[in-house]
Amino acid sequence: MHLPLLPAVLLAFLLSHAAPLSHAKNTTCDEHRYEHLPSVAGGPRVVVVGELHGTREILRIAAAYLCHLVATGKPVLLGLEIPADEQVAINTYMESTGRREDRAMLASTRFWSKNRDGRASAGYFGLIETARGLRAEGKPIAVFAYGVHADALPIPLTGEEPMWTGIGEVIMARNIEIRVRQYANHAFLVVTGDIHARKTRGTHGNHEFEPMAYLLSQRFPVVAMAFSDDGGTAWTCQGSSPKTMSCGQHDITPWSNRQDSAYDVILPAGTLTASPPWNGE
Repeated sequence: MHLPLLPAVLLAFLLSHAAPLSHAKNTTCDEHRYEHLPSVAGGPRVVVVGELHGTREILRIAAAYLCHLVATGKPVLLGLEIPADEQVAINTYMESTGRREDRAMLASTRFWSKNRDGRASAGYFGLIETARGLRAEGKPIAVFAYGVHADALPIPLTGEEPMWTGIGEVIMARNIEIRVRQYANHAFLVVTGDIHARKTRGTHGNHEFEPMAYLLSQRFPVVAMAFSDDGGTAWTCQGSSPKTMSCGQHDITPWSNRQDSAYDVILPAGTLTASPPWNGE
């Protein structure tokens, strides 16, 4: 685990381990356990979890952390990197009983039926299902989509509009900030791609890049989590162009003993396994 220098309160937040969850048997959270969870006491209310799209294990850890947040009794908002125009479908599913027809309705949206790059995975749906189960148990929890969708992009001024790689980061950060300002008494767990969770400016090859979590951290306190791993597999799209793109299960290189000051804490995720696109089952 690598930690940069942090204020004492935040260090206490990150280094103290969670007490065992106190909930009845046969609840939504029974299957979600992770021994390295940091405590939620006294820390910033916005936690950003960086994950590798198309894998299972980090999303399961996020589910365990979600259960830990809910166990504190505070209302919780779970933010997912899903296009924001999917919100109505998510709301409908969250209010449902999770029957086959409810799942089929959610799976029929553009995001779930068309996306194959690892984001619309069975693991991502698993997070939504965990939140729905908690809500059905009476827990104060909701899910919001903050990802970029076509209607959120500026209308081009010319036929050769200049490309700016930071536009997605700005839109996602704005969408999250709106929710944080609206729901001032809620704890936030924001799950996103690893690069968006960085709290420092710049990446390899682009020193001007401002990740989503960096932009958020300029507005209010944020804790950014990332993970080391022992390699494994991931459902990803690889190729240099749309014509050569191949989406499927691919081997990934281990990222053990990871150290990166762009994150507040780096936790072990073990061996990763591919999470294919969710098909509604």
